[in-house]
Amino acid sequence: MDLLLLLMGGNPLPNYITADYTLKPDRTDKNDIPAPGKIIFVSTDQTEKFFQSILILLKKKHKSPLPQSEEVKLGIKHRSPEFIREEIIKVLKKNPGLDSIHLNYTGGTKPMAANAVMAVSAFTREKGIKLILSDLDPDNFKLTIFKVNSNDNIPEENNFPRERDLRDYVHLKIDEIFDLHEMALVTKKKGKALLKDDMIDIIPISLAMAADYKTNNRRERFLEISKELEKSDPKINEKIISNRPYLKGIFDENSKLKITPNQFYDFINGKWLEYYLYSCLKKLETKLKIEFSDIGMSVEAEYEKRKCEIDVIAMRGFQMFLFSCTTSQKIKIVKQKAFEALFRAEQLGGEHAEVIVVSTMFNTPGIPGKIKFSKKSNLQELAKDVNQFNTVKKCEFIGIDELSNETNLMKKLSDIITQN
Repeated sequence: MDLLLLLMGGNPLPNYITADYTLKPDRTDKNDIPAPGKIIFVSTDQTEKFFQSILILLKKKHKSPLPQSEEVKLGIKHRSPEFIREEIIKVLKKNPGLDSIHLNYTGGTKPMAANAVMAVSAFTREKGIKLILSDLDPDNFKLTIFKVNSNDNIPEENNFPRERDLRDYVHLKIDEIFDLHEMALVTKKKGKALLKDDMIDIIPISLAMAADYKTNNRRERFLEISKELEKSDPKINEKIISNRPYLKGIFDENSKLKITPNQFYDFINGKWLEYYLYSCLKKLETKLKIEFSDIGMSVEAEYEKRKCEIDVIAMRGFQMFLFSCTTSQKIKIVKQKAFEALFRAEQLGGEHAEVIVVSTMFNTPGIPGKIKFSKKSNLQELAKDVNQFNTVKKCEFIGIDELSNETNLMKKLSDIITQN
C-alpha cells in the first residue's frame, strides 16, 4: 500500500491540492507519485477543523470511493519535537505492508515539517520502504518531488506534473474554496442584477465613467442623467440615447429602461467599477480562451457570525485572483483596501493567491493646475508603501490610466493572469 502523509497548516489549500492531484485516475506520473491507498493528516488544535472539510470536498470531486483516511492530532504539542516524531511513528506502525510513503511538508509548522521528515526517514530506512518528499511550489504551481534512497542521498529534484501545471488539473469554484475554510457564502438578492442574462453591456458606460474620473469631473453628468431616468418618459430617454450613445444598452427597442433607476443610481455611485472588472474578465475568458474555474463579484461569506466581502474573484484552477475595487483617489483609503485584500487573499488562497488593487488613482503624479489631487496620491507612491511590506510578488495595481482605455485594461488583466 502507498501512503500519503499531509501536514496541516493554517491554510488547508495545499493539503487539498496535493490530495486531489494524487487521486486523479488519469495521471501519467503514477510511477513517480503513487496513488495513495491511505491518507494521513497531521493536525494541531488550530487546524484539525479542516480535516473534515478537505474530505468532504474530495468526496464531491471524485466519483470513485476515497482511500482510507486518518488524523494524527498533535493538539497543543505541535512544537514538541519528540512528541511529533513519536505520534507519526506510532501511526506508521499501525499500517503494515507499506510500499511507499509520500510526505508533503508544505503545510504545518516548521517543527512539524523538520520532525516529520526525520521520523519518516528513519522509519522508511529501517523498513526498506520508498520515501517521497514533496513541496507545493508557489512559483511554478508544481509539486517538487525528492526521492530518498536507503543512503539518504537526495537526487536532483523533479517537478510534477511534467506538462502544464497543477492549475490545469485541480479546479476550485469560489464556494468550494470557502467551504475548505469552513466559511459559508451569504446568498445575496442583489449584486448581479445588471449582468443577468447579459442584460446590458457594462463596458461602454464604465469607460464613460472612467473618462470623467480622469478629468476630475466624477459623476456629475451621470447624476443629472439619473434624475432624468426617474421620469420614465420615452421622449426624454430618446434624447438621452441620442446625446449619450454609450447608454444605449440600458434601453430596449422602445426606449424603455431595462433596469430600474435605482439600479442605475447604485451603478454610478461606485458599483460600476466591480461590474466593469467582472465584465472584462468574462470577455477575456472568451477572447483569449483563458480557462477560469469561476468568476464572481460582490462575494460575501460568513465565519462564526463574522462577515467578509470581496469585490471580484477569478479562479484559475485553484489560484485565486482577488480584486479589491474602490473609486477613491485618496492614497490612505486605497492603501487600506490593499492591506485588507492581501490579508484575505493569504487567508483563502495562500501563497498562490494574487491581489489586484483597482482604483481611480492616477499611475503617476498629476499635472499641476489640471488635475487636483495630492502628488502623494498615485500608484507609484502606493506601490512603494505596499511593497515595503514584502508583498511585491502578490500585489498588482490598476489605475485610471488603464480603466479609461479598454485595450490597455484588457492587456493589463491578461498580463497579470497569464504571467502568474
